[in-house]
Amino acid sequence: MANFFVNPQSFTQTIENVLALGFLVKKGTACVRNDENGLPVVFETRVGPNPSTKQSIVSLTMQDWRDLSSAFDIDESDVKNRKVKKQSKGGDGGRGGGGGGSSSRQDD
Repeated sequence: MANFFVNPQSFTQTIENVLALGFLVKKGTACVRNDENGLPVVFETRVGPNPSTKQSIVSLTMQDWRDLSSAFDIDESDVKNRKVKKQSKGGDGGRGGGGGGSSSRQDD
């Protein structure tokens, strides 16, 4: 299961994958069960929305993410790595507010 949600290149995308998995389970299109070794595995299902009211809170730190990547020897996630746009330097910091980086303020 770790290969499904752990993105060894991005902690942020790992968190996004965990949240997406939670929504898939809630929708009833995926479920998580333990395999013969007691490790969680993701399965596709077609049961519809899960009527269960059980919820889990998962704490995942950056160190946990590194440890998972290392322990399960994850080089690549089953969920494709999303490309992240680089923000421009100067100007509006990539926020789209115009301004070419010039300022009317003068430093003494």
